[in-house]
Amino acid sequence: MSRNTMAHAFDCISTEDSVRISSEALSMSGGTIVTLAPGLTSHKPNVTVKSILAYTAIGEEVGWENSSRGTIPAKSEDYEFAKNFWTLTERLLAHGRLKPHPISKREGGLDGILDGLNDLRDGKNSGVKLVYTL
Repeated sequence: MSRNTMAHAFDCISTEDSVRISSEALSMSGGTIVTLAPGLTSHKPNVTVKSILAYTAIGEEVGWENSSRGTIPAKSEDYEFAKNFWTLTERLLAHGRLKPHPISKREGGLDGILDGLNDLRDGKNSGVKLVYTL
């Protein structure tokens, strides 16, 4: 891929810092960042930040049973985005242009998770997915 051409980012962390980092990664002409948290903005004027919830990506209204939250209406643009995103992701994975983090299998089940979190905090793990079997 040529430099300075990235126009879209999907920010799964969705904090002010992660949006700033994503904004800097986009091309100088700007682009769009999609986050999982509403209300975030970019410091770059040519970068648009949109939020999406997994609920709206399925293309159907979602109700909250036994809750005062009411319903989340279906959003066709979120459904179309999700459909295009997963089609593109599948293609990039199949061609080796997108690679998941390597897996680090750990012992200890649920009790071992705290050790893994401590290792992450202490900088002993980076760029790996910690997996614990029950």
